[in-house]
Amino acid sequence: MALTHLVKDPEIRSLFEPLLANMPHTLALPLKIPLHREGAGPLVGTAFDYSVRFELQRRYPNAVTRPWVAETVVVTAEFEAPSHENQTATSPAGDGVKGRWTAVVHEARAAVASYIIEQSPSLPARENVVRNALRLGRIDAVLRGHYFDPEPERVEPSDVADVLEMMDIVPWEQLGSPNLLWLNPTFGTFSRRVGGADADIISGDRLLDLKTTSRLTHLEDLRQLLGYLILARAARTENPSYPAVSNLGVYHARHGHLWVSPAFGFVNHPAFAIAEQRFFDRARELAKVTTEKVVKLGLVLDKGWIYYVDVEGRAVWRIQKQKPGSSPISVRKREKLTHLSIDVEKKYRYYFIDRDGDVAGQLNPRFQPAPDERPVGSGARAPNVRNHAMSSERLNRQPAETGKVRGRRSPGDSRAAPPEGGRKIRKRSVGGGKAAVPKGPAQGAHCGSRKPAARSRRAASSGKPAKPRRQ
Repeated sequence: MALTHLVKDPEIRSLFEPLLANMPHTLALPLKIPLHREGAGPLVGTAFDYSVRFELQRRYPNAVTRPWVAETVVVTAEFEAPSHENQTATSPAGDGVKGRWTAVVHEARAAVASYIIEQSPSLPARENVVRNALRLGRIDAVLRGHYFDPEPERVEPSDVADVLEMMDIVPWEQLGSPNLLWLNPTFGTFSRRVGGADADIISGDRLLDLKTTSRLTHLEDLRQLLGYLILARAARTENPSYPAVSNLGVYHARHGHLWVSPAFGFVNHPAFAIAEQRFFDRARELAKVTTEKVVKLGLVLDKGWIYYVDVEGRAVWRIQKQKPGSSPISVRKREKLTHLSIDVEKKYRYYFIDRDGDVAGQLNPRFQPAPDERPVGSGARAPNVRNHAMSSERLNRQPAETGKVRGRRSPGDSRAAPPEGGRKIRKRSVGGGKAAVPKGPAQGAHCGSRKPAARSRRAASSGKPAKPRRQ
């Protein structure tokens, strides 16, 4: 939730830096299970979290659970009294959506209740649980990513296969514990103080985070674990029955690897007390939320439709509200209203259609990019629903020219002429590749090869005369 963005704040990063100085910044692990469907990463990751919790419930009846995030969305989203005075329905609105989402949650509850009492679930039973987890993941996106998925019932077969393959290689004995097992725990009142935070698993004295990304971002994972550690210590001071966390771990599902490290290595560091004290103060400073208009469209809004912004597709859509008396899962009309030529910026928590029919964005300083991150560009597509975008500098970057021009270049001219007396450079193919080869008498009969020039440079750097080349 919001903790994942809080730990990206520049000040928090600087506070955590001395704590991570001696930790590995990356892990060299072989990828065992690649992503099956492009763009499905966030959904599959959420479904994997659900599926792991369901399986741990089956294996460890002592597991402590809490209401699902999807249930929280159905109960608290209010479907929806707009959270801003100028906001219309960009997330779930109307009884039609509420009925459909409630049906998804109730069906999942029944499937899980039947699954966790089975001694040896069959493959169809496992597939059914995963399908329900994928549907719950679509509803979770409203709270976690502020993204409204208009088709919560849809399940892609490739996503089911993806989750099942990751489940097959999970080391269940390492993730579970017969003594103490909390699934998807929060951190009491301290979760709200950072804008919302929940962990994946507390197993015994270990706090474990589940990751389903193919790319290993170990340093980012460690920052998130440090945030969990601070929250868990604060929750234990408030409630002594809260588990004491002595180890931190990350399970990389696509690599089948569990990484664990003792927490005392962080807690005993001199910089930890300063970071722990400043952590909640900084969260409070970043709590102020504002909105601003992004694109003026002036759409004429109809109360019979739900309007939302498709960040990935760069478009504004509307979906028809459910008609009274119709089935909760009935197919309803969808229309694409307009294409958006906007820069998807990280400073916006999410986009929505306001009451004026314009595209607006919710701002939160917590979501400001770190100084070392590149600016968002106009030609990028958002890789997920959280409005992250690629840099236009990377998208529009041209291949570097092989031939370099010696001397000072004129502003704006990458191929300016060399200064007076300089030698011209031209490209020449050598051995199948392109290389910059000086043109002139210095190469003599060997103008088709770079070896004499290279030999001369090496001789000059060593102070020894170059050996004559055999003719």
